[in-house]
Amino acid sequence: MHEEPEESVGDLIADLCAKHKPVIVDTAGFRNRTAVAALVATDLALIPLKPSAEDVEGAMATYQLLQELNTIPERSGRPIQVAMVLTMTLRSTLIARHVRRQLEEAGLPLLAAEMAHRVSYPEAGIDGLAPSIIEPDGAAARDIAAIVQEISGHASTHIIKSSTAKVRA
Repeated sequence: MHEEPEESVGDLIADLCAKHKPVIVDTAGFRNRTAVAALVATDLALIPLKPSAEDVEGAMATYQLLQELNTIPERSGRPIQVAMVLTMTLRSTLIARHVRRQLEEAGLPLLAAEMAHRVSYPEAGIDGLAPSIIEPDGAAARDIAAIVQEISGHASTHIIKSSTAKVRA
């Protein structure tokens, strides 16, 4: 789906869900009507964030939006599950460890798997492909597989409850 008007996003997602599993919708990383419509229609929201103060702030805003959406009648009895995933990380850097620790200490649903900073992501994107297509045995494909495995088992996702989690990066 490409740039659908916000009025039709929910219906389009419902149509796709009737024919396919899973349906993955990528939205802008900020609150707008299209993102809200997509989130209302979802069962699982994956919040990507880089280990930076700005991304933590944006992820927290999305998390709070999901908390709000779980209180609306359309979500009654089927709350949105959520997981956060660190992206563009450099292993063993202070900022990545700090952000991970802060999110975990706040009780936020952070996946153990992460997407390390790799050139294969933008290179694959040039042709509109995933790294797992271009190099199925490569490190980026393994990162993606670990994330999929973790969210497929819902091992680290949880139903959002009221929270006053505060995180400082």
